Amino acid sequence: MEKIKVLFIGNKVPFPDLDGGTAASRAMIQNILDAGCTVQAVFFDTEKHPVRSEALFPEWHDPAFSLEKIRVDTRVNLRDALLNLFFSTKSYHIIRVQKSIVQKQLQAITEKFVPDIIILDGLFALAQAPFLKSVTRAPLVYRAHNIESEIWFRLAGHSRFSPKKRYLHILAKRLQKFEKKTAHLLRDVWAVSEPTAQFFAALKVPARVVYPSFRLQSHEAPHEQYTGHGPFRMFHVGSMDWQPNTEAVAFFVKDIFPQLRRQFPLVEFHAGGRHFDVDAFPETEGVFYYGEIEDYRAFTADKHALVVPLLSGSGIRMKIPEAWAAGIPVLATPAAIRGIPAEPDVHFGMFSNTAELLALCRAWLESPEYWKKLSQNGRRQVEELFSHEALAKSVGEYIADIVRLDKK
Repeated sequence: MEKIKVLFIGNKVPFPDLDGGTAASRAMIQNILDAGCTVQAVFFDTEKHPVRSEALFPEWHDPAFSLEKIRVDTRVNLRDALLNLFFSTKSYHIIRVQKSIVQKQLQAITEKFVPDIIILDGLFALAQAPFLKSVTRAPLVYRAHNIESEIWFRLAGHSRFSPKKRYLHILAKRLQKFEKKTAHLLRDVWAVSEPTAQFFAALKVPARVVYPSFRLQSHEAPHEQYTGHGPFRMFHVGSMDWQPNTEAVAFFVKDIFPQLRRQFPLVEFHAGGRHFDVDAFPETEGVFYYGEIEDYRAFTADKHALVVPLLSGSGIRMKIPEAWAAGIPVLATPAAIRGIPAEPDVHFGMFSNTAELLALCRAWLESPEYWKKLSQNGRRQVEELFSHEALAKSVGEYIADIVRLDKK
């Protein structure tokens, strides 16, 4: 039987695997390969996310996988942004990547590969949907990591500077208009979370939740739990060129951690990630800043809890199930856990303010068994919802169904 040919167009290259977005994209491509498909991947080669072929994952050195890159300048241009604001009603996020040179290369790749199905991974890939619809009959599937417009609406809501607040609101409205207008071009939406799936389902687009997957290592030793002696190390890892992460770390360091440290002098906070501008954050006793984390497992080996203090953002925070998979307890705000099936005090500890986090830490010190239970429940949640083997089978079935219906 001839293999199904999948054209996978990605916002950014997933190798090396450095953040939640790249981990989700890597998992999706691996799911498709493991389902027995042939994959032609196309990634946008940008200043922020350059494509380095030498970093290709070993498992993708496979005859069923091929790679192309398209150079795209996604940098914000002040002149273009102002012209767009005053003389256009289109989304500046979108028009930055809807360029003729990009479209010509996409057309050439599409005509050569002749895909059975096209998967658009992320917003910049979705921006190509109107053009792709004009040059191919292949059904389009959107891999939705977030409701992108919702992120910008929340950023506008948190902004205290009135002109910036107004501008962010305009960006959000235009982006939302594009998302709604483009939805009818899609055969299916594979959302990483239930709220994202519901957004597209409300637009009368077939949408389902397809969680990012993890290969779980059952033979690994359990993560070492805090015993009540020595420093209690909290950590946060996230790409700091994503505004909600920057906002979250600033909120935690300035508004929460000083009070936490006064109550619990042994508590520490370790924050790292790509594009981490250490100088942008205040020096605070007990807080340690890092740049890019080369080895996540080594970094977290002596840490005791993942803290995710997000105030905005949508989609799914991949670091949460990743921590669960490693047996690391998770402390998260409602915004951080949104989209992940989890119950407070069963799978994670939830906080919205300093008082709630203090209560969690106090409970931790008084009842270590409670936190061990959270770790175990989190691990089971990953096994049930994020197993690579189960999701690869499901993805293969989804693809086969779409292609079969398209050829009727």
